[in-house]
Amino acid sequence: MMMTPAVADESASLARLARALSDPVRLRMLVALSESPAYPSDLADALKVSPSNMLDHLRHLRECGLVESVPGGVGSFVRLADLHLVTAVEELRNSAAFAVTTRNARSGDRPAGIADESVILAGSCG
Repeated sequence: MMMTPAVADESASLARLARALSDPVRLRMLVALSESPAYPSDLADALKVSPSNMLDHLRHLRECGLVESVPGGVGSFVRLADLHLVTAVEELRNSAAFAVTTRNARSGDRPAGIADESVILAGSCG
């Protein structure tokens, strides 16, 4: 079966999306932004990352079309680019929690040093 250009383009887009979602900080950013828009500096403070690190993560998410900057107040704030992403982020969190529960049920208690994905996704945003 030959891959069409449309399928190749879609595959490349999905690979970029997967790369964007592969970082715990970016996942925590999406969780925080699913709750409310935020200024990048406030998001950096909440996630305990440097402002320059935050801007790099935001660039990745913008390139995938997941977030957008909107002028407001003294600068631009960041929000999810599409309200459907709120549901998608919630589903990712549910899937991570299910995976942890399933893994723990199969193997007993989690080995020391293994982080619970639901904690990683929830982060410390408030």
